[in-house]
Amino acid sequence: MRPSFIRLPKVSPSCIDLWIRVLNEVPSSRLILKAQPFADERTVELFYHKFEKSGLDRSRIDLFGPTTPLSAFLAEYSKIDIALDTLPYNGGTTTCQALWMGVPVITMPGKHFFSRMGLSVLSSVGAVEWIAKDAEEYVRLATELASDVEKLNETRSRMRKRVAASSLCNEESFTKDFETKMKGLIDLRPLSP
Repeated sequence: MRPSFIRLPKVSPSCIDLWIRVLNEVPSSRLILKAQPFADERTVELFYHKFEKSGLDRSRIDLFGPTTPLSAFLAEYSKIDIALDTLPYNGGTTTCQALWMGVPVITMPGKHFFSRMGLSVLSSVGAVEWIAKDAEEYVRLATELASDVEKLNETRSRMRKRVAASSLCNEESFTKDFETKMKGLIDLRPLSP
């Protein structure tokens, strides 16, 4: 399965086209999208139509609304093999959640802050092998990961430990680094009266 637990405004037409390319390369795969607006049937139909218009049959897509509490939401990651990041607006919190729950994330950074969140998070956990330089590499990375089930299972089993040991979860190091950078940006001299 290929999921994205997302905020719908991040799903651009180019994102849909890219996800369809991945699904076409892995014919047995499904796309799972989970978002608050999918609690509304009209929104669900609208999104089915968007995918069908681009050539993907709705039978390969699952659209789910919200799940509460948080523990139940996070448990749903056990149904997911690989997360496909959105573009041009990358995931931030959802990327962290997916990795914490053992799900590798394929991302493709852009040039602006909002399109480099996936790059930042994956670099922090040392998972640069899932950062694509272009659309072709995004599709290739997702396809290769999906085709090696043994490697995928091994990756999933070690992911939480990898995230926990990374700079992403090292509060003390982050705080010191942040303080150093702020001191370099801010003039700490007292203001004149």
